[in-house]
Amino acid sequence: MAVAASAVVTLQQDSAATYPIGASVDFYASGTGASFAAGTGVTIINTPGLKFRAVGSVATAMKVAANTWLVFGDLSA
Repeated sequence: MAVAASAVVTLQQDSAATYPIGASVDFYASGTGASFAAGTGVTIINTPGLKFRAVGSVATAMKVAANTWLVFGDLSA
C-alpha cells in the first residue's frame, strides 16, 4: 500500500479494525515525511522509529497480539 507525502498510517484498536494475530500489511513511502502512529489503546513495538526513512522505503505492520502491532522495515527515528 502506498503512503503519500506527510501521510500518517494510524494503526487502530481491534474494535475499529479487525485483523487476526499474525496478519501483516506492507507499505511503501511514495512521498517524503510518511509515518506510523498508534490509535487510542494501541501499542506499537518498533525500532528505531516510526518514520519512513526516504521515498521508496518499505515497512511492514504485523499484528502480534490484541491491540499490539510490530512495525519494522526501512524506518528512522
